[in-house]
Amino acid sequence: GLIVAFLMGAALITLVSREQGRGVRFQVEFKDAGHLKAGDAIYLLGVDVGEVQDVALVSAPGGLGVRVGARLAERFASMVPADSRFVIVSDKFIFGKKALWVVPGAAKGPPVTEGQTVVGTEGYTDLVVEKSQARAKEAWTRFKSWMAAEEPDRVPDASEGPR
Repeated sequence: GLIVAFLMGAALITLVSREQGRGVRFQVEFKDAGHLKAGDAIYLLGVDVGEVQDVALVSAPGGLGVRVGARLAERFASMVPADSRFVIVSDKFIFGKKALWVVPGAAKGPPVTEGQTVVGTEGYTDLVVEKSQARAKEAWTRFKSWMAAEEPDRVPDASEGPR
């Protein structure tokens, strides 16, 4: 019994250590690191899919910026489209550890590749505002189509905007 438990533990440690060095390494550029540091998790749809490898100050247009070195575990790398959004968030409410969230891009887009550099989204609030604006624009387009069908001679223009 004790020998079997020891061998199972050794096998698990070997598997974990092999996984830690493998995967796809890429960089995410931000204006501010938001207290993100090496070892923080990367989440996709709430699943831990990788780890922040390093955080460094770099020259950027208009001053300094931050480049976050990240690694996606090999088994998840193909699931993260290159046009995904990367956002620094608190892992555990307000005072918790930081994490890098992946907001998936186009499902059929090419995945993030080894050595690629992507631009991070500066805050979750910015992402919410952007999504809200996109939804409002879509609703306005649907409304205009509906109005055109109901009153073909009267189609509102963009200057009227939603009220």
